[in-house]
Formats: sequence, C-alpha cells, structure tokens
Amino acid sequence: MGGVRVTKPSLSQNPKMTSVVNTFTDPGEENADEFRNILQQERHQTSYGSVQTTTIRGRERIWSTCVSTLVASVPALLIGYTIVFPSSALLVLMGDWREGHLPSKAYLFNTELADVFGALAPLGALLGGPVGGWISDHWGRKCGLMFCGVPYLIGYLMLSYAHYSSTATAFKTLLLIGRFFSGFGMGWASSTASIYIGEISSSRLRGLFGTIMQLFITLGVFVGYGLSAFLPYYHISLAAAVIITGFFPLGLWLKETPRWLLANRQAQPAFFALKWLRGPHYDIGSELETMKLSLTENHESGVWREFKRKSVLVPFVTLLLVFFFQQIGGLNAQAAYATVIFRDAGVNHPQLASAMCGGVSGLVGNVIAGVLVDKMGRKPLLFVSGIGMGIGSTLLGVHFYITRPSLCSGSGMEFSGVGAGDDTSCNGQYGPLAIVSLITYNFLFGIGWASVPWVLLPELLPLKVRGIGGGFAVLVNWTTSALVTGTYLSYVKAVTVWFGWWSFGLLNFMSVAFAAFALVETKGKSLESIQAAFEKKWSM
Repeated sequence: MGGVRVTKPSLSQNPKMTSVVNTFTDPGEENADEFRNILQQERHQTSYGSVQTTTIRGRERIWSTCVSTLVASVPALLIGYTIVFPSSALLVLMGDWREGHLPSKAYLFNTELADVFGALAPLGALLGGPVGGWISDHWGRKCGLMFCGVPYLIGYLMLSYAHYSSTATAFKTLLLIGRFFSGFGMGWASSTASIYIGEISSSRLRGLFGTIMQLFITLGVFVGYGLSAFLPYYHISLAAAVIITGFFPLGLWLKETPRWLLANRQAQPAFFALKWLRGPHYDIGSELETMKLSLTENHESGVWREFKRKSVLVPFVTLLLVFFFQQIGGLNAQAAYATVIFRDAGVNHPQLASAMCGGVSGLVGNVIAGVLVDKMGRKPLLFVSGIGMGIGSTLLGVHFYITRPSLCSGSGMEFSGVGAGDDTSCNGQYGPLAIVSLITYNFLFGIGWASVPWVLLPELLPLKVRGIGGGFAVLVNWTTSALVTGTYLSYVKAVTVWFGWWSFGLLNFMSVAFAAFALVETKGKSLESIQAAFEKKWSM
C-alpha cells in the first residue's frame, strides 16, 4: 500500500471557505491573516495508495459537547443542594427534638430568623448573578464558570464550622453569613453555566443540552434531601464543599466558547475550540461565518447602548418575565420547607418524602423535558408545565384546608385560621394528598419551567449583552426567589397556609397565559438566526 499524501487545494475550490475568510478580513481584525491560513487547511485531500478523494465530511460529534456540558453543570448541582438546605437544617434550628439537639434554647431560630435564613441564599444569588455575568463577559465564559466555586466553598465551610461555635451569637452569625455566600455562588453559577452551555451547543441540540443544567439542579435537590435523611446539616455542608472542590480540576479541562473567543478577536483559538466541539470531520465553515457576521453587524455599539435597541430590549424584558414566573409560583418555598410541610401534613419520614417528591419526580420530569424540548418546542412545554403546577398548588391548598394544621408537636411551624376546636396534632389521614400534590407540582415543573428558562437565556440575548443581560435575568430570578422564600413562613402564618398555596396556584395559571401569548418559539434555530429575526421584527 502506498503512503498517505495530503494535498491542499486552492481556496477557490471551496466557495464557502472563501466567504468565511472574507468575513475575517476587517481592517481592525488583528489576526485575519492567521485565520485565513487556518481556513485554507479546513478542506484538504487525502490519498490512500493510488486513490485520491476529498476528506469525508461526517456528522457532528456529540460526545465532546455532551461531556463539556456535564462538567459545566457540576456547579448547578449545588444550586439545587443550596435551595433545599434549609429543609432539613431548620428542623434542628427551630427545635424539633426528633432531628437533633442544640446546646441550649439560645441557639434556636424563631420564625422571623428562619425566614431570613431561607432568604439569604436567594439574596446572595441576586448579587452573584451580575458579578458572574460581568466576569464571563470580560474574562471569558470558562473563567467566569470556574470562579463560581470560590463563594460556594467559603459558604459551605462556614455552614459546617458553625456547629462547633462556642456561643449562640457566633453560631447564628456563621450560619447566616455562610448561607449568604453559598447563595452568592448559586447565582454566579446559574448565570455562567447556562451561557456557557448555550454557546457551545449546536442549534439542533441546544435545547437538549440546556436541560442538562436543570437536570443537575434537580439532582442536587434529590441529593440534598437524601443526605438529610441520614446526616446532620453540618455534615451535609461539608459534603457540598467536597463536591465543589472536585469541580476545580475538572473545569480546567473545559474549552473557552468559540463565540466569546471570536468576540474578543481570538480567531485561531475559536477555530480550534469549535473544531474540537464539532469533531475533526465536521464542516464548521458555515457556523463560523454566521457567528462572525453576527458580531460584525453590531461591533460599533457599546454594551449598554445595545439595550436601547428595541430588538434587544423587548426580548430582554421577556426573559426577565420568564425568570419571574419561574420563581413566583412557590417553587423554592416548597423546596426549602418541604420537610417541614410534610411533617405538618403528618407524613412519616418527611425527608424521604421530600426526596421522592422534590427529587425523583423532578428528575423524571427533567429527563422527559430533555427528550421533548427540541421536538415539541419551548412554548408547549411551558404551557403544560404551568397548568400542572397550578393544579399541584391548588391541591396542596385543599389538603391544608381539610387538615387545618396549627402548631404541630415539634415542627416549629405556626399557621393562622385555627379555631379552638381544631385538631392541633399533625393529621396524617390526608398525608397521601400532600404527597400527590407535590409530586404533581415537581414533575410538571420539571417538564417545562425548570429547564426551559435556562434554555431561553442564551437564545433571547445577543452575544454582546449575553453575560450582563443573563446576570440581570438571574438577578430577577433570585430576587423573586428571595421574596417568596423569605416571606413564606410569615405569609402563610398571616393568611393561612391553604390560602397561600391557592395564591401560588393562581400565579402558576397566569404563567400559562404568559407562555402562550408573550413568548416566541426558538426551537431548531441558531442563536444568530434568532437575533436576526428580532432585528427584522423590531428594527428601529
């Protein structure tokens, strides 16, 4: 057999490559010549023996993007973990003797302090989102993603160390500060991970890969609930610190996103990053051309001036409303206090019930969403999801209306609307209704509103404002979460728990109308074609 010979055809043999090269010949492009040489090597001929043939162009390689998405989603695992952390910790902190003892009553949390403890993570997250977005815009998507582990690590080490404090003041201070820092990392991760995944994914699989992040969030919910059934909260905190420490070496393996590299005039690294993601035999020419043309059209305006354009502002406001509706329906309230809710519903083993309802059902819903999001589209999933969440919230309100819970023995939870003749014990007769309600709620949440907003984040924002715009979207997300989580105990105490959940049901039904009439479908479209459609529709 003869040896293998590689010959390079002239650029004129490949019109597509010629078009791409011409796109990179702007006077301000510092490395245009280097990129021209790279693209000239993209199409070559290989001969085996006496037979010479053009290199076979294969299908897109999937595993490289899939593995990158899995690694980038590790910080998202701790988002779910952080959300449900109060569910088990507050049983101890509010004096449930069945879940463990504190040194004295001075260490106990009252209802108001428990509200603050629950809200501090979302409050930290609403600051962490813009910080993470700014860093990802200026230092790179990979850098922004990796550094989210720092506040996570600080926060969970403080939460773990608080148990060994010698005074009640130090104990509560460390818990509150640690909760804030873990939330700061939560907001940072939610902004940077979704942008990174969206920018490395191809248009035909972006919905699927976008749901993986939410799958990890739900997995974190399941792990958090599951560990709480066997470990005290301070050991759970230490486990979270170990998880995020393991992410640092994994993150070094990640590639920077080609879109960010092109936006920052790093053509050669962008070419090789995209080539690695799509595979050596996949023709990346048209994708590179589309990316560069999109950047060239808007290179003159600054980041903040972009928001003055209607084609940017309208999708941006729509995205903010998407994240508002994701949280306003009571999601994080039931996640943070699920164990307490089940205890008051008279359910035996409330931690395991929480793991099954919030973890397993949510995981199943997310898996189904991953299969359907690129087939059915974004809007139908949000529509079905909102209806299911509304039904689940309403049924849970019905359960509490029937059982009329008050101060259940050891639960530390109070609700108004209890008459003198009402049963003040934890009534377990209707416990199955509470379980069915939250299974319905979490499963249908996983179908749509769990993952689709994170898929929409990179789709509705142009590249230039994607980092900072995504940061503000996360800010709205966690501000709403802080409002719901931080006022939940006081709210249901004031208006009754059943009315509280009926109001969540109404808000969930309102999200259905929003999804039906305010959103545009983005299924199967490239990020650049979505922006082009916005420009055409709202050009000024």
